[in-house]
Amino acid sequence: MTSVERDSSGVYGQVEKPSYSILTYTWGRWKVRSQTQQDQPAIPIKGTNWKMPVVKKEHFTVAQFQAVLDRMRDGGSDWAWVDIACIDQEDEELNAQEVGRQASIFKKARNVYVWLSGLSTDVLQKVINEISKTGPHLTNHLMEHLPGLPYVHLNRLYTAFDILFSDPWFSSLWTLQEVIMRHDAKVLSSSAESVRWDEDHSTFLSMVINACRNIYGDLDHLREALSTVERDNGHLSPDEERVRDEVTQLSKHILRAGFNFFLGTNPNIQYGIAKYRRTSREVDRIYAIMQIYNLRVGKSARPGDSPALPSLINEFALAIITQCPVIGQSFIHTTPPARGLSWRITENSTVPHFLRTFNNMRPQCSVVCDSFSNNLRITGKVCLLHLLGRPKNPFTGIDSSGITVAADAMRRKTVHPMGKSAHDTSGLSDYLQLQIEYGRDIWVLLLGKGDTWTGTVTYGLLVYPGEKESGEWLLGKDPCKRVGVCSVRPMTRIIPWRQATILLE
Repeated sequence: MTSVERDSSGVYGQVEKPSYSILTYTWGRWKVRSQTQQDQPAIPIKGTNWKMPVVKKEHFTVAQFQAVLDRMRDGGSDWAWVDIACIDQEDEELNAQEVGRQASIFKKARNVYVWLSGLSTDVLQKVINEISKTGPHLTNHLMEHLPGLPYVHLNRLYTAFDILFSDPWFSSLWTLQEVIMRHDAKVLSSSAESVRWDEDHSTFLSMVINACRNIYGDLDHLREALSTVERDNGHLSPDEERVRDEVTQLSKHILRAGFNFFLGTNPNIQYGIAKYRRTSREVDRIYAIMQIYNLRVGKSARPGDSPALPSLINEFALAIITQCPVIGQSFIHTTPPARGLSWRITENSTVPHFLRTFNNMRPQCSVVCDSFSNNLRITGKVCLLHLLGRPKNPFTGIDSSGITVAADAMRRKTVHPMGKSAHDTSGLSDYLQLQIEYGRDIWVLLLGKGDTWTGTVTYGLLVYPGEKESGEWLLGKDPCKRVGVCSVRPMTRIIPWRQATILLE
């Protein structure tokens, strides 16, 4: 294999913009760093003026890596982009520049391969067989209203996913970004062999993702069915409790891999998944995820600058909301945010169901950052939340407002007597929780509007003015904090919006 440098016009040697394959794999955590072990063999690459990194052989061997490179020719291209052969891993400035090009490099590749270097062909094939064939049985049980409880199928699926997700590829943050950019990757085993999804098709990562989404959806339905049984009967039988526990464990497995609602168009989904993934360097918590937003921050944007992780997190969050105010606030905090930074998205976040997919999103506000205070000055339309009405009651089904609410995590552990319900898709419990915590002084800031099959939906940010020792809170003068998000479906009423500027801390 020979590494060929690109010139300024995109020509490699004598070939202009060649068609190429690309590999998504993980190796950084297994790089040999001890000088006493540097004499171990590295992949032989010609044409480089840097030393190839050495990877611990228990992760993968030189022969295995060479077999993968040979397999990549099957796609009909003699060219490949592989990080260790194309980037000097010791040149931090060059490395940062190339990291900023990752999205373009992956999107332009003709073929993509994902190498699960920790799973043999036999083991991987058995796992795929279990997922592709056993998964659909859950739907059968749902259609039969839970006769013959499916704990056997659940247990087999749990074991299969446990083996699959044990491969280091599923714990790398870099690979999370790569699969978002190209989920059509062909799956290869440790010996560079593809495995069958069925008799007619090889396994591609998109098939695994779709299976996970379907299984996770079925698990949600099972959970709801069991909740109904428990509410109607006052208890669950031992077998039903066993199924509930299996459902919980299997759901957590898929959730931690990030494949439960992976393909939504809101990139904040993957940022929230990032907390379950690992990196070799602390600052890569940002560098390994920024390309899904098509952003460059830190040293990738400013060669020679090396901000620490806390500064990177702030810069990244500000870049997101500056690029698109709607995406910048389309999440909820899963832990109470740092004081004075309620606007800032971090890994400790998730995306409620009504914000996972955007269609023709149109921002309805503007954002300016106060560099001195780190507060945001947002100009747009506002309305008191209680004027919009309550979310739908999950037990009566009455919905007179068309509003759905999701609350940020709160510092105090006050819980409304109604509690959480699997049927509460409109967030009535969150709405009531917010009322207990903050009273009726919660405002909705209009973030944007998007299209759905029911019509135009309005998306809002929930903000609270906070407590003042004396005097009235002044909109746009005194800082407020975000406490959640909401959406409002089209209804016959007119929303009493008013134009305002708020200061968001």
